[in-house]
Formats: sequence, structure tokens, C-alpha cells
Amino acid sequence: MNAIGLRAKDLYKDLDEIIKSLSQMNEVNYDKNKIDFLFSMLEKSLESEDHVKTISMRLQALERIHKESPNI
Repeated sequence: MNAIGLRAKDLYKDLDEIIKSLSQMNEVNYDKNKIDFLFSMLEKSLESEDHVKTISMRLQALERIHKESPNI
């Protein structure tokens, strides 16, 4: 029972430290324009994901052909 009480005190200290550090943090200033820009960039990157994979596969195929060309 005593061990549980000691552990509870340790957890309370840890929680108190976390609360103190959170209270010292500055508020985040959310700029709507920045968020909109990041969202649009994310959408564009997700849309081009398939194209990038296709280009990467073709470049790898060309690399294999290039490395095997002296043996032809």
C-alpha cells in the first residue's frame, strides 16, 4: 500500500511539472493563409504521388538498361 502511495506522489509531481511547462508555452498563432497554403500543397503532392512513382520506376528501368549496356 505504501508503494502505491509513493508512486502516486511521483505521478502527481510529474503531472504538476507538465502542467507548469504547458502554462509557460506561448499560444500558437494560426494564420489561416499559411494553413490554406499548406493544405493546397498537401493536396497537390497527394495528386502527383502516382506520377512520381511511375517516373521513378521508369528511371530505375533506364538505370538497369544503362548498367547492362556494356554487356550487350
